[in-house]
Amino acid sequence: MPGYMLHLAEGQLILNKLKHKKSFSDAFIQKFMLGCILPDATSDKTLTHFRPEWQKNLITKYPDIHSILVRYQRLLSTPADFGILAHLHMDNLYVASYWKNHFRFEDKLCNETFIHKDIHHVRLLEHNDTIPYTDFFSDNYFYGDYDRCNPYIYHDIKPYIPVSYEINPAEIHITECKNYDSRKLEEDIRKYVTGNMQTGGRLSMRTMTYDSILAFIDYSAENYIHLIT
Repeated sequence: MPGYMLHLAEGQLILNKLKHKKSFSDAFIQKFMLGCILPDATSDKTLTHFRPEWQKNLITKYPDIHSILVRYQRLLSTPADFGILAHLHMDNLYVASYWKNHFRFEDKLCNETFIHKDIHHVRLLEHNDTIPYTDFFSDNYFYGDYDRCNPYIYHDIKPYIPVSYEINPAEIHITECKNYDSRKLEEDIRKYVTGNMQTGGRLSMRTMTYDSILAFIDYSAENYIHLIT
């Protein structure tokens, strides 16, 4: 799933794209951007990410946006609510739109499969290469690419970073996200966002490309705006 920086970058682009229609107070921006990362501030993402049971054995688990909207759309009214929805929407779109165009999970016979136990290797479509599935989610490859591109995303999009990690639970109407861990959120932001913001040298990514990540963030922001307006 997208990391903290991608969620913050999308949140910033959403605000930027809506500025010609509406002005936002500092308090609104703080709470909205906090909502954009809040669902990841937990040790149990199955609760905050609305992944249906049928995805249990799949590699690509993602929020069921339709069920979230059916349950909560009429209750969404606060900046935190709309930030949380942006987070879950981006996670959904990441699998539905980005992954299928960049990664192909295959079994030993090179047949595409989404069943976790059957995956043997991953075909990196942008790089015309394959790697063992056991290596894919590692610092050398997928998660390492996040660390490598985060400083550049911060430099290019300049997302607002929340200055407080506490919010009144009454402002969160998506009830599964009320009991987030503010201490974990603060520690994660320090580790994954503000801890390494210096760019330098040529950016080299191993599982995806920087241009495709930027294009996805922009696409997700546009798609979200269409969803809520």
